[in-house]
Amino acid sequence: MIKNNKITLALSSIAVLMPIVAGVILWDKLPDTMVIHWNVAGTGNGVASKAFAVFGIPLILLVIHWICVIVTDRDKRNKNQNPKMQKIVLWIVPVITWLLSGSMYFTSFEKESDVANVMTVCFLLLGLLFCVIGNYLPKCKQNFTLGIKIKWTLENEENWNKTHRLGGIVWFICGLIMIAAAFLPLKFVIPVMVTSIAVAAIVPTVYSYSIYRKMLASGDFIPQKTAPWGGYSKKAIVISAIVVSLILIFSFVLMRTGDVEIVCGDTAVEINADYWSDISVKYEDIDSIVLRDNVKSGMKTNGFNSAKLLLGTFTNDEFGKYTRYTYVKSKLCIVIEDDGNILVLGGENDDKTREIYNDIIGKMN
Repeated sequence: MIKNNKITLALSSIAVLMPIVAGVILWDKLPDTMVIHWNVAGTGNGVASKAFAVFGIPLILLVIHWICVIVTDRDKRNKNQNPKMQKIVLWIVPVITWLLSGSMYFTSFEKESDVANVMTVCFLLLGLLFCVIGNYLPKCKQNFTLGIKIKWTLENEENWNKTHRLGGIVWFICGLIMIAAAFLPLKFVIPVMVTSIAVAAIVPTVYSYSIYRKMLASGDFIPQKTAPWGGYSKKAIVISAIVVSLILIFSFVLMRTGDVEIVCGDTAVEINADYWSDISVKYEDIDSIVLRDNVKSGMKTNGFNSAKLLLGTFTNDEFGKYTRYTYVKSKLCIVIEDDGNILVLGGENDDKTREIYNDIIGKMN
């Protein structure tokens, strides 16, 4: 694939880096901290430095682009692959890069964090992508890296062809539904998008299995001899599986562990946190302290988020920039103001938070 598409590969790689040029041109107008991630409601919930947003993200996506191309190129079955399918592989990451970088630059000039227009464009492009892939799926030849790669399609070419013909129709229809749904309110868009993606994945799989069962019953199913491990060496597959497993285990453990210890000493509140820096606040420096319910975290600008903890520096509409050390499950929070700086604390549950609050009040008195 690389040999036959050298010019296209060079152009697509340049295209991945083009947002850097736009970022340099807009550099003085961009904020020092930029939104780089949004939730399904279109609200920014992740930020990074301007330098990382402008330079780091395109460079990371360039690496991903080359990994996808190299993996596809190494698949021996792709040597005679449909040229249009190869073009899709070469241009998917550039399109994602333009979409992501464009969204970052656009929202940098928006005052509201809720950018419905960006979400509409994202859903439109997602629907368009499904339509394009659906249009070319029937032309995709049997291989290990592109198309609907399940046991029954990889073992039988007839199953592959029939599944991809139906799959192309299903993906194209789901893409049209996504495009139409993109203009609906977000509370309706998300269910439609999730359902469409599920249908696009499930229907071809069920259809392929039904073909397999019919061919098996009639004696027409003759499995093809395929290279073991999808044409890759057993050693490479084992190493990849081990690396991926370790990453998943580490991520799971990291997201589920860690604690925040809040100790009310004689002169100050000591906050000791796993995975983030420790701080202390003297009682005499506390200007105000209140016990609040459901303090919105806003966006993290620097810190550690997990399924258990919210740690670090955040920004929201109420406080602006503030510091937070809380558990996700605890709804009650202690809001401390210290010389204009806001600190939000919380125990592992509401009762513990209330106990800490009473201890601080007692020490202050």
